[in-house]
Amino acid sequence: CEGLYAALVGAPPIILHDVASGRWDECEGVYVLTLHRTADDTREEIWLRPDGFGATKVKATRKDELLFEIGYDDFEVVDGVLLPHSMRFESPVGDADLQIELREVYLNKDKPASLFAPLCPGGTLPREVIGR
Repeated sequence: CEGLYAALVGAPPIILHDVASGRWDECEGVYVLTLHRTADDTREEIWLRPDGFGATKVKATRKDELLFEIGYDDFEVVDGVLLPHSMRFESPVGDADLQIELREVYLNKDKPASLFAPLCPGGTLPREVIGR
């Protein structure tokens, strides 16, 4: 669940890996981080912007077959953090093609404590439960 949330707000999923390497892609103007899990020949490439290292693309393959690809776009600074406002997830597994556009983004916005207070159903009395 944390991985899904992270992917939706621009943090790429990271595979478990035993080999990692990085390079500069002159054509794209980005860094490319390559992660490799040799046990099952799974590879993940993450394209990173040079201004804050936000991911612009993630591609995962296993034995050269595509598992998924995620593209991040429409970057804006929100409370000092560079975040993508557009994400596209594509995968031949399950024939998935998902496009998400964010309209409003808030970071660390204060929430009233009442949002987290449990409500007693009608006709019941609240009682404090004391732990042992």
